Amino acid sequence: MQAAIFLQKPATVTVNTFYYPNWQAYVDEVPVLTDHDKEGRITVPIQSGSHVLRLIFTKNPLEVIADRISLLGVIFFVTVFVLIVKWKIARAYWTKFLLIF
Repeated sequence: MQAAIFLQKPATVTVNTFYYPNWQAYVDEVPVLTDHDKEGRITVPIQSGSHVLRLIFTKNPLEVIADRISLLGVIFFVTVFVLIVKWKIARAYWTKFLLIF
């Protein structure tokens, strides 16, 4: 989310999005601290002048680890499924082959 902002005096800008610690705010590509108001919306202090405010939702380290574990689990189950299917196809082939003799 990005916005161009012009302020005549320093102010706190309120973004109509609920605050969560993973939100990172950048004013003119410089990281700034975010806070929240009493309704839980994101607030960002900005100095006077023309600025570009950018908000990015990032993942914390625990979420990154959880995503990787989930990906490994999916890869494992797909591999097991493919091996079972191949085994059943090979078993069916050899059963038919042995019945011929």
